[in-house]
Amino acid sequence: MKTVLKCMLVLMLVCFPMAVGAGMLDSITKKGSDSGGAAVDVNALSVRGTGIIGKVRAATINLGESLIYIYTACGNKQSAEKLQASIDALKAKKDDSDQLKKSVGDVNNAASEINQIDLQSKMDAAKARSNLGKSILKLGAATIIDLSAANDSKQLVTDSQSALKAVQANPMKYGASAVSNIKGVLDTSSFVANNIPTQVKSIQGVTVKLVDYAKINKISTPSKQEIEAASNGMVRE
Repeated sequence: MKTVLKCMLVLMLVCFPMAVGAGMLDSITKKGSDSGGAAVDVNALSVRGTGIIGKVRAATINLGESLIYIYTACGNKQSAEKLQASIDALKAKKDDSDQLKKSVGDVNNAASEINQIDLQSKMDAAKARSNLGKSILKLGAATIIDLSAANDSKQLVTDSQSALKAVQANPMKYGASAVSNIKGVLDTSSFVANNIPTQVKSIQGVTVKLVDYAKINKISTPSKQEIEAASNGMVRE
C-alpha cells in the first residue's frame, strides 16, 4: 500500500509541472494581482485594444473611400486606384495589424496630397454634385470615430505600461503569455495614439475644403445629426 501511495505521489509531482508547462498556468493566472494587491486583467486590456482597432479600421476604410471619391472627381485615376487597393486589402485582412498601419499611412498621405489640390479648378462639377455630400458625411463620421479611438488609446497606453511592469515583476503570478499579450496591446495603443491625431488633422483640412466648395457651388451638405448617426453605424459594421 505504501508503495502504491509513493508511486501516486511521484506521478503527481512529475505530471503537475508538465501540465503547467503545457499552459495550465495560463488558465489559472489570466487574472492575478501584483505585490500591492492591484489586479492585472490581461483579457480586459486585450478587449479594449481590440475595440480601439475596430474603430480605427472602420474610420480608415470610410476615410479612404471618401478620398477616392475626391481623387476620381479631380481626374486623378492613378491615385484613386492606389488608395482603393489599400482599402480593399484592409477590408480583406480584418485582423492584420500591419495592413491596418499601412492603410492608415496611405490615407494620411492621400489627405495631405488632396489638401494641396485646388478643388475649384480640378474637381469635375457633375461628379462633385453627385458625391460631395457623401464624401463629407464619411469624413465627418470617420473623424468622430478617430477622435474616440485616439482618446481611448492614450489611457490604454498608460494602463498597459503599468500592467506590463506588474506582470514582469511578478512572473509566477501570471501566465507565460501575459507579457507578450500586454506588449501587443501596448504596441497597438501606442500606434493609434501617435498616428491617428495626425490623420484627424489632415482630414479636417480636407473637410473644410469640401465644405467651402459645396457652399460656393450650392451643393447641399449633411447635417451634424446625420454625421453623428453615420458614425454610430460605422462602428457597428
